[in-house]
Amino acid sequence: MTVNNVPERVFVVVAQEWEESERGWGCRPDGFTLHLSMAAAGTYLLERAENERKNNPSGVVPEEYTRPCGIARPVDVDAAVHNRLLDMQEKGTPTMWINNLAEVEPFSKKEARAAVAKAQALAAETAKLRKEAAFKSGLAKLTAEEKEALGLSHPAAPADRDINRGWRSV
Repeated sequence: MTVNNVPERVFVVVAQEWEESERGWGCRPDGFTLHLSMAAAGTYLLERAENERKNNPSGVVPEEYTRPCGIARPVDVDAAVHNRLLDMQEKGTPTMWINNLAEVEPFSKKEARAAVAKAQALAAETAKLRKEAAFKSGLAKLTAEEKEALGLSHPAAPADRDINRGWRSV
């Protein structure tokens, strides 16, 4: 169940980005692997490297191969993805390959940035409208209490008050 497009429970897993290198064609993104922990991601990388050495004992660079790109990082996923990873771990393959993180993230960073930008724009517009309304209604004629109610002023300490000693006689 979701509330405002945010899942009830979010789980953190580890994502490792991969790129494919092909002679004559260059490099291109090759998806992501998801792991339950950093330790599981490290184990997967070591096992994969060992398998590549066994499959290519000469050490000659193959025509086409996939390699890790960057450092594994935590990502948020929903319960369904987390449970799939747990099931895969029980079956002995605790790694899930995906094409794009947007497939598994409960909400994308792009959506989150858009929501923050929208909230900031609304706050700026509200402040602008408050100032315009106050100006149009004759800001100079407003009492201090009215200005404070509109959020247009911050009351300062009275001039006849010594902050360190309390009220002073005038």
